[in-house]
Amino acid sequence: TESLTRLAAGEYSQDVGADGKSGAGGTESWYFQASATGAEELRFEYRRPWEENVPAAKSANYTVKVR
Repeated sequence: TESLTRLAAGEYSQDVGADGKSGAGGTESWYFQASATGAEELRFEYRRPWEENVPAAKSANYTVKVR
């Protein structure tokens, strides 16, 4: 069984003072709920939304342990 349940799609917030400028920095938040004990590996890949068949510019893996 899966230990985590994703509650919604990612939520993006542009940095304060960016004023809607293209390419400005921001933060994307993801929300999960622990649904069982165990470990899950999360992999996040950074790429432009319109570039579907290109390697990710960056990626990160996180292991989350639910007790």
